[in-house]
Amino acid sequence: MVERKKAEQASLEELSRRELPPFFVSRTVNSSDARTMGFQFVGKVVYTAIWVVVVSLFMELLGFSTQKWLTAGSLGTVFLTLAGRKIFINFLSSVMIHVTRPSVVNEWIQTKIEGYEVLGLLSMWVGGHRQS
Repeated sequence: MVERKKAEQASLEELSRRELPPFFVSRTVNSSDARTMGFQFVGKVVYTAIWVVVVSLFMELLGFSTQKWLTAGSLGTVFLTLAGRKIFINFLSSVMIHVTRPSVVNEWIQTKIEGYEVLGLLSMWVGGHRQS
């Protein structure tokens, strides 16, 4: 049992010593890929727009007011965008911090979050997830 724990600890230490490239460097994109991706995006937008028009016309035939539905959907989208903005900004900030200054094992972390001082030692890096 003790040998198994030592073997697990050794494998975890080996994993923590490996330096992985950032996710955005692993694949190069040439201009034809970008062009194809742009065409695919435009195709999906046109496809979605056609479906919205077809569903709107069908609802009009059934006697529903599509103007109210489209207005409610638009306002709902705006409210969800405003609500999710802070979450999205925090996600992008964490990605930027991870890319510009990656964490290492046994690194002392000190920060201030909402007025509280947070201190800690990064003790282990397992499978791409930090555990402290």
